Amino acid sequence: MISRLNRYGEVISQEPELGYFLDGEFGPILARVLERSRSKIAICLGGSAETINDESRTLSPSDFVFHNALRRPDGGLTFLDFEYFGWDDPVKTISDFLHHPAMMLTKNQRSRFLTGAVDVYGESIVARLDALYPLWGLKWCLIMLNEYLGSEAERRQFAGIDVKSFRLDQLEKARGLLKSIGERLDASSLEGLIL
Repeated sequence: MISRLNRYGEVISQEPELGYFLDGEFGPILARVLERSRSKIAICLGGSAETINDESRTLSPSDFVFHNALRRPDGGLTFLDFEYFGWDDPVKTISDFLHHPAMMLTKNQRSRFLTGAVDVYGESIVARLDALYPLWGLKWCLIMLNEYLGSEAERRQFAGIDVKSFRLDQLEKARGLLKSIGERLDASSLEGLIL
């Protein structure tokens, strides 16, 4: 997360809105999330920050969202875009799916997905998900701000998109996700944190 944050250091002098967001809004929430996550992960991993064992990992498409699946005429599904496919922590897979900005899930859909994920991966992931879910959300806030980095701007300009407007739209999306994370940090249950 810190290395991702440092990438924006070069552009904030030219983008005051981004600088204000990162320092004045993102920074304080990041501090709260880190404190919360450290205390919860210490409990669920017994103080160990080691990675999960191989048996606890899952195959993950990593970028699986609805726009990467097509329904065939026979009703079956075809999955696209397996560029980031590999072994991963189910907590990351669940968090990525729920935080992805292209997912416009209702509370009921989020609840069904969460329930199904716990059914598949077992109750043992609940404590880790509670500890790490907000961190993955902060990562998604930063991913949405990739538009402020040079290569993304060049792609948008080539496509004829107004880069300044697009950046501000992404900043507002990141601000919305950050606000949601901040409001839910004190939730007393996993459902309150996620739903």
